[in-house]
This record gives sequence, C-alpha cells and structure tokens, in this order.
Amino acid sequence: MSEDMGASDSALEPADIEARIAAAVHEGKVARFPRGADGTPIHAVDAQFLADLWLDRSESALHPRGIAIDGLRVTGSLDLNGARQTGRGSPHLLSLRATHCRFDGAVNLGDISCETLEFADCYFAASVVNSSKVALVMDDAEIAGSFTARRCRFEARISAVGCRTTGAFSLRSCHARETVQLTALHVDNNLNLTECKMGLNATEQNPRVMLRNARIGGRFNVRDNEFAGNFSAGALKCFEVRLLRNRFDGKGPCALDLAHLRASGVVDVGDCSARGLAQFDNAEIDGDISLQACRFMGGWHMANSVIRGDIELRNSFVSRAPEDGFAIALHETKAANVKLEQTKVRGDTQLRSLDARSKVQLIDSVFGSLSEGEADSDGTVPRLRSQSLCAGVNFELIRCIVRADCDFSNLSLGIDLLVRDCRFERTGTGRAVRLSGSRVGGAVELARSRFASGIRMTGTQCDEIRIEGCLILPATRDRRTNVAVWASDSEIARRVRFGFGDRGKGRVRNKIVGKVDFSSCKVGEKFIFRSTDLRPSQLDLDHQSYVVLDLGRSIFDGDVQLAPTRPGATAESELDRIPANVVGCIALDNARIAGRLQLDYINITALPVDRPFPGGERPRRRLSDDKQVLRKERVALSLRDAKIEGEVNIIRAPEDLPQNQRWAIDGIVDLSDAQVGRIADGGGDNWVSAGLKHGDLRLDGLVYERLDSNAALPSATDLAEQRIKWLELQYFNSKPKAKRFLPQPYEQLAAYFATQGNEYARRRVQIERRNLQRRFSDMGWFNKWVQGLLYLVSGYGYRPRFALLVAVGYLLLGAALTWLLDVNGAFMLADKDTVAVPLNPLLYALDSAVPIIDLEHESLWTIDESKVGGFWRDVLQVFDALYEILGMLLVSIIVLTLTGTLRDGD
Repeated sequence: MSEDMGASDSALEPADIEARIAAAVHEGKVARFPRGADGTPIHAVDAQFLADLWLDRSESALHPRGIAIDGLRVTGSLDLNGARQTGRGSPHLLSLRATHCRFDGAVNLGDISCETLEFADCYFAASVVNSSKVALVMDDAEIAGSFTARRCRFEARISAVGCRTTGAFSLRSCHARETVQLTALHVDNNLNLTECKMGLNATEQNPRVMLRNARIGGRFNVRDNEFAGNFSAGALKCFEVRLLRNRFDGKGPCALDLAHLRASGVVDVGDCSARGLAQFDNAEIDGDISLQACRFMGGWHMANSVIRGDIELRNSFVSRAPEDGFAIALHETKAANVKLEQTKVRGDTQLRSLDARSKVQLIDSVFGSLSEGEADSDGTVPRLRSQSLCAGVNFELIRCIVRADCDFSNLSLGIDLLVRDCRFERTGTGRAVRLSGSRVGGAVELARSRFASGIRMTGTQCDEIRIEGCLILPATRDRRTNVAVWASDSEIARRVRFGFGDRGKGRVRNKIVGKVDFSSCKVGEKFIFRSTDLRPSQLDLDHQSYVVLDLGRSIFDGDVQLAPTRPGATAESELDRIPANVVGCIALDNARIAGRLQLDYINITALPVDRPFPGGERPRRRLSDDKQVLRKERVALSLRDAKIEGEVNIIRAPEDLPQNQRWAIDGIVDLSDAQVGRIADGGGDNWVSAGLKHGDLRLDGLVYERLDSNAALPSATDLAEQRIKWLELQYFNSKPKAKRFLPQPYEQLAAYFATQGNEYARRRVQIERRNLQRRFSDMGWFNKWVQGLLYLVSGYGYRPRFALLVAVGYLLLGAALTWLLDVNGAFMLADKDTVAVPLNPLLYALDSAVPIIDLEHESLWTIDESKVGGFWRDVLQVFDALYEILGMLLVSIIVLTLTGTLRDGD
C-alpha cells in the first residue's frame, strides 16, 4: 500500500482509532500509528472490531487490498474461526497485514478462507483456545495467497494443522517459544523457515516443530534456525529441500525427523547440527541428497530409502552410543552413488544391502573410535557393516581410518573393490576385516594399507586380487587367529598378485605377519608373489605350525611365480630386484598348476631356524610323518601330491648379482608324489646354488616327463652322473641311512632316460639304485652277498659286455694256471690205455668252468701225485672243484644277464 493514514497522531481515543483504521482500510492504505520509545504500540483496538472489519460488515466495502495495520495493540482474542465468507457474500476474506502490532489474545484463524496473511515485527501473547494454550491458530485454514511472519514473537503454540496456502508459507526471524504445529500443512509454493528460534525458554518439556505429512509444492527452505525441541517432518512431500546452518537441539530420540520424505528435486543439508538422531529413513528422492559440514550427535539414518541421484556426506561428524543403534544407517537403501568423504563417525556404521547403481566411496574418513585406544564406556566395539552391499561399478575405501569391527562380506560389485591408504586398527574383538562370499566383477585391490587384525576373503569370486605395499598382522580372536590373509575356496578369474605399492615418489613392499591362506582356490591365470616379507606370528611358533603361504589343493590355470623378475630383466622398480623373504613353509600340496612353477628369486627360511632337521632322517614312502607332513618342520617348500603340467623352474643366480638381490632356499624342498611336466634346474645343479644341502630334497614318488640338462655336459656319462648327484641331495652326507633307502626316484630317473633313448644313463642309474639298495636296505646278509656278486660280474645284469669280459678273464685265469701245472709236469693221463693227446690249457679251463658242456678234455687228465705230493694233490683237486662251481655260477649269471632276467623285469 502506497499511502499511510494517521501516522502523525500521538494519542487518540478508541473511537478515533477505529475510525481511522476503517478509513484507511476502505481506501486501501496502511493504518499506521506511532509507537512508544521502546517500539511498543501505544494505541489499542479491540479484537472484535478488527474481526467485524475483516468480515466486511461495515457500511462501506473493504478495499480489495485488504486490511493493513501498523503499530497497534489488539486487545482480546482475534477469533475468526470458521470464517469462510464476508458479510457481503464474498467466498473468502481479504488479506490481513499487521506490522509492529501486539496481540494480547490468541489469534484464531482456524478453518478460515482468506487471502494473504502477513505479520511483521508482531508479538503474539498466549491464551487458551479449546483447552490449549496457543498464540496463533490456523488449523484447516485456506489462504489464497501466502502466509508470512517476520521478526515475530509467539509466546505459545503456533498451530496450522491442515492449513493450505496457494502461495508461500514463511516464518522468518521469528521466536516461537512453544511447539509449532504444522502437521498436514499444504503449501503450493515454498515453505520458508529462516533465522528462527523455536522452543527456547519453553514451558513444555520438549517443544517441537511438527511438519508431518506436509505437502510443499515448491522448495522446503529451513535456514539459520535454532530448534530447542525436536523437528519432526515425517512423510513430508516437496520439490526440493534446503536445510542450511540449522541447530536441532531436541532432547528426544529423534532431533531431526525427515522419515518418508518425498522430494522431486535435490535435498541439500549443510552446516547443520543435531543433538539427537537425524532421520531420513524410507525417503524417496528423485535428485541428489548432499550433507556437508554437519554434526549429528545422535546418528544419521537413511535406511530403506530410494535415492535416484547421489548420496553425499562430506566434512561431517556423526556420533551415537552403540547401545542406541547405528551412527550411520544406510541399509537397504538404493542410490546412484554413495560418498562419505572427510567424515568422522563415532559408533556403528550400517551399510548392509546398500544398492548403488554406480559407486560407493568412503574417502578420508574415520569410523569407529575417533582416537587410537579410545574405548566405549560399556566396552562395546564399534562396527562397520556392509554385508550384501551392491555397487554397479566400485566400492572404494580411500585414506580411511577404521577402528571398528569390519564386515564387508557378500559384496556384489560390478567392477572393483579398492582399499587404498587405509588403516584398519585392532579392536576389542580382534576379528579380521571380512570380505567373505563377495562377488567382484573386477579386481580386489588392497594397496598401501594397514590391517591390524588380518583379512578374511574366503569364498570370494573376482577377476583379480592385488595386495600391494600393505602391512598385515594376524587376527587375535577370529576363527583362525594365526591367519593374516584368509582367502581359501575363492575363485579368481585372472590372477593373484603380491607386489610393491606406490607411496608418493617411493615404493613400499608388503609386510605380512601370519599365515597367508589361498588353499582350495581356483586361479584362472597367474599367482605372483613378489616384493613381500612374510613371517609367522608368535602364535604359529607357539603351536609349531610352520606353513606361512598355503596354496594347497588350489587349481592354477596359469603360472605360479615366486620369481616374477629374472636377473638382468627390466624391472618396474628396484624393489622387484630384491627377492621376497619368506620365513616358514610355502605349501602347494595337492595343487594343480597348468603352467609353470618359478622358484627362484625368493628367500625361503624353514622353521624352526634354531633346530636343524636330524641328518639323514627320511620317512618311508607314504609314511605320515607329523613333523614334515603336518607341521612342515624344517620344510621350506612342499609340493606333495602336486600336479604341474608345465615346468618347475629354478635358475642359478649370476655371480655378479648384488648381495641384496641374491636368493636362497634354507630348508627341505618336498616333491613327494608330485607330477611335473618338466624340471628346469640346470641339470640339478641349481638346487645347490639355491642353497639346498644334502638331505634337503625329497623326491620319493616324484614323476616327471622331461628334465633339462647342463649344456656344458653333453655326454651320456656326464648326464647320468650329474643327475645321480641330484638324487643324492635326498640324503645326509649323500648317502641314505640304513633301512631308509627309497628306490622310486632312481626308477623314475631311469625311466626318463629310457624315454630319451639314453641307454647308458638308464643302466648307470639302475646300477646306482641296486648298489644303494644292497648297501642300505633291510635285506639279509646272504642276499647282500649275492647282490654283490651280481654287481661284480655283470652290474646286476646291466653290463652284459662286462660279464662276457669277466668270463673270458676267468677262462684265461684257469688256462694260465693249467699251463703252469703242465710245464711243471703236474698232469698225467687219467687212463694209461688212452691214446695220448696234447694238453690244451684253454680247453681244459673251459671244460672245467662249464660242466654242462663235456669237451672230453678235462676227464683225460689228472694230477700226478708223484710230482706234487699227496697234500698238494688234494689242494689242487679242491681248487679245481671250486673253479668248476664258480664257473657254473658265472655261466648262470651270464645267461641271466644276456636274457635280461637280472634287470628286475625292466
């Protein structure tokens, strides 16, 4: 209104005041009255007069601009309850604008129909309406315009239940002492609550702002307010929400209640604090929801919600006592992206069954206890739960500090699970970070992070697992307390990689204390283990459990590389040139490897380091020895019953290699009952160069198809001797102890040489086997004597030419002795009537040595007693009998040798 009336009058009678008001109203002007020095009204008007005026009961019709008053004190109660038409039959009342006014009684506008209502710098006293103490009542009112209250003070309740406005509904810079009841408010435009103080110095125990079931056609603006009681806006429906710089100090369980919120646009919550719970459960938001610089002391919940945009919580602090529930609850919620960045969460975080179409990101945040060593008053351990979380792209934890019991099991991710630069501190439960049963379309990457209680990812299905630059300690109270990384029964489509991680301009190795368990896994391509220091936990040592890398019963469709970078090759980092260090046993028992097993470029030190394995002790074939089979005592590498279709490859370290890049295997390498396609070990010499000592190699039951050889040893003799030295690595001091000899490794080596057509090497190995079997097996003394004879004569049937030479030598020896006796006249004809023939020493020796063939030469001659005497005749007859017996044995051995009967049927 452009003109004022009555502003110059300092004191008027009531009749004059009413007249001037009526005159101003009829002319469409503001009825302005002067105020006192303190700004309070000094002119009073009866509330009934205003009511009658507003109802247009005077002789002159009201101006279409409605009523506008300034500086008046309204005495009594302005009661227009149910007024829906004027005295002139208009379907609604005109607008009312009051500035600098004081209402001594309640303003009851319930169920009215009017145009715009505007109150500025007004004071509303308390009075009783319908047995309730109120200041302003607008229940079920219909306002064809807007409602505005600026810089007003309400000493009692404001009630606008079911009120409807076609314009905006605004409370700006107001002070409402008691409850503000706006339930089921219907605003076709914006709802504005700005710079208000509500519930301060209230007589009620918990004065509230109630907006439940409100319908806002425009934006819901709540800015720069202070609410001493609970703010309840459950089931609110609006276009957008702006909650900025508000303080919610409600003492009830829920300080900010926006449950069942329905918003067509974005929800922006910034720089707000809530003393109790901030609740957004069951919300449905078509845009994004962003919470920045907020402080929620009773938690923030948005469970079972549908957010078609993003959820973002940034630069905020969320806290809640564990006994009161979760600090953050996003379980069963659906969103496009979820990001928690630079947020501190004290208490439990629940992300169970969270469903994000794209990413879930936890960045630069702290979860659980806010400081190291902090404990909850009741000893309850905070929890971080994300079981069954789904993300169409990634689940990322970046630079987070987690002092909570973490359970990320049964994740379902479209691409990657990324954990980078995080710290998972040990909690009171001592349980591992759990990723079990997860399904990850891409990689599981654990990079440059600290896990104080280990990692459990059993049954995980993913494309790749990368552990790079991490410090991992074992769990202390989990199901397997000695395990640092527990990933058994997992399926990895591509590879598992242990390697260095980038940190700034440098790179850092893995350091793992405790067991790494990848047993019963299936790996599609490679298992790579490098740039890692692995040692057992103290509990492992106490329990004498020495396996630190368990790959048993796993299936690898590619290679197992314990040596990813060879000397002289281009390395990604100098860390790649420094061998991995493993203290304990690497177990590949019953594993299946389609590619190769690369053993070099790794330091393996068997346990216990201060208790060397008893020299020469070796269990019998298939004997279950507890120390080696179960506890792996003094075993560095175990491949029992493993099947490797490719090759076992170990190379010799170059002599000029720096000391920090050299490698060694200190302990037993157990290849018992393994099946290998090819053993590439430099003809067996590389085992010694790798550090194996005599007694450190177990080959019983090993089956292989190919062996490589030392190129410097081309002859069959050298090849056989080289491989025999390799077999001698099984035994302490190169020889087995009595009753501990195992023939299978020699039989396998001989069979290999046979397939290569190397007959000499095959026979040489078999002779060595028979020699050791004769000397160190449990056969009797007579059997050993017979075996010794067979060795001397024919090499156990493997030297037929040598046996023939022995026979020839035997005959020549007999012939020479016969000739000596003949030249000394010691022979005479046995029958004097026989026609004398010359004595042939060779025929005589042959006839004596081969009694089954009668050459009728030995029977013609006998010893002449007159020439040698009776004693020497008897001696010579005994010698002749022995010669015949030995000759018979010799002939038998030669026949058995030539027929192959002596060669154990091979």
